[in-house]
Amino acid sequence: MSGARRSALLAAGLLAVALAAATVTHAAPARIVARLPRAGLVVPREHPAVRVRVASSVRVRARVWLAGPDGSTLAASDGVHLAARRARTLSLRLTAAGVALLTRCGTTRVTLAVRPVGGRVRRFSAQTVPDPVRCAPLRWAPPQLQDPQTIALGQGFAMLHLTPGRDYVLRLPPGRKVGGTFVEGGRNVVVIGGHISVPTGTVSDSQRRALYFKDQTGTVHVEGLEIDGSAGGEADAIAINAPQATVQIENVRVDYLHGRQSGTHADVVQPWGGVGVLRIDRLTGSSHFQGLTIPIDQGPIGSASIADVDLHALAPDVPGGGGGDMLWLTREGTCNGYPVQLENVYVTTRANRTIGDSLWPHTHDGTRCAGVQSGATISWPALPVQGFVTSGSPPGGAYVPSGSVGDDYHSPGYLGAAGGGGSGGGVSRTSPAPALLAALGLALALSLLRARGWRSPPRPRSPSRRRSRRVRG
Repeated sequence: MSGARRSALLAAGLLAVALAAATVTHAAPARIVARLPRAGLVVPREHPAVRVRVASSVRVRARVWLAGPDGSTLAASDGVHLAARRARTLSLRLTAAGVALLTRCGTTRVTLAVRPVGGRVRRFSAQTVPDPVRCAPLRWAPPQLQDPQTIALGQGFAMLHLTPGRDYVLRLPPGRKVGGTFVEGGRNVVVIGGHISVPTGTVSDSQRRALYFKDQTGTVHVEGLEIDGSAGGEADAIAINAPQATVQIENVRVDYLHGRQSGTHADVVQPWGGVGVLRIDRLTGSSHFQGLTIPIDQGPIGSASIADVDLHALAPDVPGGGGGDMLWLTREGTCNGYPVQLENVYVTTRANRTIGDSLWPHTHDGTRCAGVQSGATISWPALPVQGFVTSGSPPGGAYVPSGSVGDDYHSPGYLGAAGGGGSGGGVSRTSPAPALLAALGLALALSLLRARGWRSPPRPRSPSRRRSRRVRG
């Protein structure tokens, strides 16, 4: 082979690796081949781990790890035994640094490293692929604000009386805010990022809600919040009494709400006083009492759109504490409904409950609008409800994984136009950019080789060589 042809082949190979994230193989006494399969992270949202495929030409014991751009260890496994000429798939649990890096919504170059005992390190390059669900743009953007006032919230309970017709941005304090926030008045109100927990010793219903919105007239936008029961108090997560407002709840995680029948009912979301339009996109919630309580109660509800939601019914806080219904669509004994759109809604029931008696109306409540079960799904054909609820957890884990929201939240962006007007309906939520880059890299490589007079051999490449070596982050 001429020097020019060798140079062309080397340049093309480097270009294909850079753009298509192909595996690099190094010759060695114990020849190691390693790659990150296309599956990438195992259960990438809730319990991230890296799946690695490793093979050796001889029997060897090795250390396998994944390193970030700065050399930090993202995942590792010591003392891995590799049989001769037999590939092995390993699942490497991510470190704290790995979770922090690979749960970000962006592409990152990483290095898979294998070090045989007594040998030298072999490194293989790869590129992360963002989780196509968690990192897709949110459906609704925050409202466009006019001369907004920013209010920095402190610790403890806060009661805000906002000027009617004015726009506001509420900023939570760093770390965990112990104490809820009552927000009355204002036009558009935006809360993005932060962590709230309600303590014990509260003395009023207003204090027993992490967020309580009342009498807003524009759009209330709540995004990227972590709300939990870590401070010990009984509380609702988000309560709404704003029949003229559009309320958008996106990328919010609610964990371990405390409640009981004779105390606070611990709703994940409850528009008990009415809401003009309720929009929920990506919500993970767990409660010792109940979940989305959204029937028409003390005020009118115009419509609700609920997508990418997983709810988990926890055992009662106290024996006989009641609860267990994770979705209420009507008041008990009535069929008074309103337009509701359900998309990708999952419910995990208590151990002693079925999906049919964990959603209201139950499948056996005797009314004309009782739920109808088909396999693992429940629907309500006699109500103006489109879609259904599925028993269990969503594929891939929680829609809002632990650690992805809260104090250091970064928004993935929005599909809808500013002002909350976009519906997101019918728009693909998966980006084709990584596949396009890979195809571009291969095309450029082939073009360079042909320009140097190289022709591809008649024998096709191994299918394993064509697969993308990427991880989901």
